[in-house]
Amino acid sequence: MKNSWPIGLVVFFVLFIGSLVFILLKSREYDNSLVVDDYYNQDIKYQQHYDKLKNSESMKDKVNYSIDSQKQTLNIHFPEGENKHGTIQMYNPLSKTLDKSFEFNIQTDTIYKIPLVGLKMGKWKLKMDWEQDNIPYFIERDLVL
Repeated sequence: MKNSWPIGLVVFFVLFIGSLVFILLKSREYDNSLVVDDYYNQDIKYQQHYDKLKNSESMKDKVNYSIDSQKQTLNIHFPEGENKHGTIQMYNPLSKTLDKSFEFNIQTDTIYKIPLVGLKMGKWKLKMDWEQDNIPYFIERDLVL
C-alpha cells in the first residue's frame, strides 16, 4: 500500500490558500466606508437625538405618509398644531448621490407634499427631523417607491 498523506497535505494547503485568496479578493469589492461623513459629530449629539425619538413616541397623533401615484407625490400627514418646521431627508441605501433633502415650514396645514418625479424606484428611508410647538421630534420610516 502506497503512502498518500503527503499528496493529501499538499492538496489541503493548496485549497486552503486558494480559499483565502478568494475571500481576500471578494472583500476588496465591498465598500466599507462610513455611511455618513460626520459620524463622530452625530455620535456626540446622540442624547439630543434620543430625546427627539422619545418625544415622537409620546405623541398622541402619529405622523403618517401616503403615496399619491397619480400626482407622483409623497404626502406626509403631520398632527394638528401650529408652526411645524424642520427637514425631511430621503435616504437611499444604494448611493449617497441619490439622497434628497427637503426643508419645510408649515404654519397651519397638516400635509406636506414631496414630488417623487426623478426619484429612483426601490427602498428608501424617510427621516423626518422637525420641531412643533417648540418640541423637537424625529421619526424614521422605511418607504418603498
